[in-house]
Amino acid sequence: MVIAYKGNNYDLLKKYFIQGLIAFMLFIIVSFPFLLYIIGKYQLQMVNRIAFEFTGKYFNWFNFHYLIIKNVSVSSIIALLGVFTFYRNFKNSLIRRIFFAWLFSAILLFIYATVVPIIRTKFNILLPGIVPSFHFYFYLKAIEAVFLVLDLLYYLKS
Repeated sequence: MVIAYKGNNYDLLKKYFIQGLIAFMLFIIVSFPFLLYIIGKYQLQMVNRIAFEFTGKYFNWFNFHYLIIKNVSVSSIIALLGVFTFYRNFKNSLIRRIFFAWLFSAILLFIYATVVPIIRTKFNILLPGIVPSFHFYFYLKAIEAVFLVLDLLYYLKS
């Protein structure tokens, strides 16, 4: 849309706007049963905090060292090297920003979702919750797999 706007191509801009509007209306129609409860019944308030404060055995802050021990492996070390290889050798800045945004947002949200229950129990401060922390763990494992494959492909190629 920005390119169409900068190029004064208003027909293309109108086309993109109509496509976006149709996609938004379809989103509202499909999500209406959920929105009816979330907005109508609960008025965007969290009723039961237990659901997003759930932590498994390894996702508890006090057992975090076990999580680290269970996840250190040859593939995770290769994936960590893949982060540096990807940063050094991949020149497309948009793709680099997308991958690193995925990585850093998953790390920060994992830390946030892990700390929210601790802050509530220790200091009685209610921070807004999102989802349980294991969701972000799986996002981190997914980006680990991506960096592992990218690193292996880079060194097999060269």
